Amino acid sequence: VSLNSTFKKFLTNKIVQIKGRVSPPLPDVYCSWTLFDSNKNIVPLTSISITKDLTLFSSSNSTSSNFALSIKPNSLLPGKTYTFRLTASRVLESESFSTYASIEVSSNGPPTGGKLIVSPSEGYALQTPFYWYAILWVDDDLPLSYSFWYSLTLSSNQTQSPTVGLGLKTQRSYVQSILPPGFPSQYLLYG
Repeated sequence: VSLNSTFKKFLTNKIVQIKGRVSPPLPDVYCSWTLFDSNKNIVPLTSISITKDLTLFSSSNSTSSNFALSIKPNSLLPGKTYTFRLTASRVLESESFSTYASIEVSSNGPPTGGKLIVSPSEGYALQTPFYWYAILWVDDDLPLSYSFWYSLTLSSNQTQSPTVGLGLKTQRSYVQSILPPGFPSQYLLYG
């Protein structure tokens, strides 16, 4: 049994695919996928897998049998380590055997430890330049990219609030902007 992955770290918002192979294939081999979290707990695959058949029974006599596992986007947690295991088992009348291959991969997590500073804390619409600084952010994957935006509504739910971006995503950790008129209590700042 062997596993093939082109990555050691993956993005949780993309499909994750692990390719397995049983070689040489033997007739009457039962193959199954198992996923473990970093605490070695089994993660149920039935609700997060795109692959419909998580267990396969091989009775072919070809040179190898391929078994791929695909996981839905946003199904695994960011910043965690997972172990994918493909097990091949064969039960005969007088004996049985089982073997497996596993691969450990990590999901990319968000940067940590930073904060957003906006200066000055007060100003006048269409007059005062505001400076936005994203500082002290740490991540394994460099360089970091930053984007800044604001919302004119009272909702802090960014997916439902209309937002206005302050430029394109960039590696620069600061931006300057002049804000439009509105109700001061309704401005929510994001970075």
